[in-house]
Amino acid sequence: MRQKLDERGAWANILPLPNRSDSPAFCAFPCKNRNLVEDTFNKLKQFASRRTQYEKLDATTSLSPNSLQPRFRMNSTRL
Repeated sequence: MRQKLDERGAWANILPLPNRSDSPAFCAFPCKNRNLVEDTFNKLKQFASRRTQYEKLDATTSLSPNSLQPRFRMNSTRL
């Protein structure tokens, strides 16, 4: 797999096991950036799931501005 990546000009940035005798090159900087992006997407997913759980409550959905907006748009197009 590493040979195919080398042919394409890419390289695997995987932290090698500590007991490995011939460890491949590893750079921590791209790994930090990848983790930052993955963490950001995970936070967005968690926020979206919490938002949908909150909107499932009857008291909040009937009074939320987002739920009233489509009704106002429908009424304004009839005029």
